[in-house]
Amino acid sequence: MGGRLPKRWAGLVCAAAIGLAVVPLPAAAAPALPGGTGANGGAWTIQASPNQPGASASVLGGVSCLSGGTCMAVGSYVKGANGQFPLAMRRTGATWSITPAPRPSGVRISLFRGVSCATPRFCVAVGFTRATPSTPATGVLVERWNGTSWARQGPVAVGSDALLAVSCPLPSYCLAVGGGPVEDGIVEGGKPLAYVWNGKIWAKLAAPHLPAPNGSSFTGVDCVAVNTCEIVGVVGYGEGDQKVFGYAFDGKTWTYQKERNRSFLRFAFNIESSVSCSGISACTAVGFWQPAGREELAERWDGTSWTLQKSVPANPVSASLGGVSCAAASCTAVGGISSQVSGNPSATLALTWNGTAWRRAVTANRPGRSNELSAVSCTTLATCVAVGDSAKGGTATTLVEVSP
Repeated sequence: MGGRLPKRWAGLVCAAAIGLAVVPLPAAAAPALPGGTGANGGAWTIQASPNQPGASASVLGGVSCLSGGTCMAVGSYVKGANGQFPLAMRRTGATWSITPAPRPSGVRISLFRGVSCATPRFCVAVGFTRATPSTPATGVLVERWNGTSWARQGPVAVGSDALLAVSCPLPSYCLAVGGGPVEDGIVEGGKPLAYVWNGKIWAKLAAPHLPAPNGSSFTGVDCVAVNTCEIVGVVGYGEGDQKVFGYAFDGKTWTYQKERNRSFLRFAFNIESSVSCSGISACTAVGFWQPAGREELAERWDGTSWTLQKSVPANPVSASLGGVSCAAASCTAVGGISSQVSGNPSATLALTWNGTAWRRAVTANRPGRSNELSAVSCTTLATCVAVGDSAKGGTATTLVEVSP
């Protein structure tokens, strides 16, 4: 799996990372966009979710749900001048509550990018840290939930390391991936990164690297079992030219998979931020490609090759997908849609795959705000939870939607 910070707030992280001032966004309202048919016969609805007290922005970029309804969602909040810190919240029943996550000492930037729960008492959240807004080096961030509280774990590597996604099929096995890092769809140099958890310690793996002028990075991972994982990533060949790729990992060997790229132009961004598998031979990856405005990207792995899928043309100007979750033959992908090339303001977007075709679902939006979904977790064909944010005037609040 995997996810991303909403587009407009990924820019905030990037600006803070290179020492730029964070400029408040103008007030924006969700655009009036064509609707769709209900997902699995029902529409998505907003579920009340908390925000970090005193924060000017609280956003969610990852979510993991278990059968029975327990979910963990992660992201970050902005507080003070150029301060960004990890945010985590847990759902029991239909109620969300913040579960305080440790703020690493000595850093002004620390945030979660992904989360995976194997049981209600075992979740892992990953992301990255930066000492100050002007410090170029990043360090990986890994924290573990034990059912009561979060605690920081190794690894503690620094340099250009950032973890973007994690998958834990069991408490005794997790695979966390990253690199780059990748911000707002652009790979910023570096090499792919992978760490494995064996139930006791994290160990760095020798991840394959596709040499390119702008580097490469892993961006999403899903493990259907121990040592049975699918990974997607992006490689940057030059200004305005990025391609996606896939790898299978069996615990020892990385097997390269050629993915399809939508680029009838010579230069076009292709980015996949999430992958989900219902089996080792049935995976779906989503993201966007950008010839001018963004267009949603989805492709399917059948055990032999990747095939581009024709997703619903939600909007001819800008649309992107940030997260996907598959249960059996059905998949749900979420993101944002806008009538502006910039992608802001935006409205929420959800697509469902029934094994044959993608279909747009009816989603909810807070009136007078810019809304976006960044990650989704489905426990059955019809039961999904998506997270993101709702923004207005340079502030943001968490957004949680459920289906049905």
